[in-house]
Amino acid sequence: MIAARHVLLAVSILIIISGSVWLAVHVFQLIKIDAAARHIKHGNWLWPLISVSGQNSSGLLLYFIKRRKYPADYSAEDKAAAVKLKKAIYKGLVIQLIGGLLLITWLYLTVALH
Repeated sequence: MIAARHVLLAVSILIIISGSVWLAVHVFQLIKIDAAARHIKHGNWLWPLISVSGQNSSGLLLYFIKRRKYPADYSAEDKAAAVKLKKAIYKGLVIQLIGGLLLITWLYLTVALH
């Protein structure tokens, strides 16, 4: 029979992965809107893809350095969409935090029971 702590481990990993995917999708969309508003070349696909790739957020840092040269020209729809995406990004971070707390709980239970 599967122990409860194994289920907790699986659930916490699934929550962390789903939060990561949620976060990557919404950061991609936010960078796409920002790059289009700043009229950055290849802003529809290249810069959003670079910004979400990499494990240490070096692509996002590179995009932030690149965008300093371009002034923002947001429409009202773009501003509203950006605010909505930022809220979704916060939700993704909270999802990852919950998954991390469950993973820490699993680790504690594993160490405490042995």
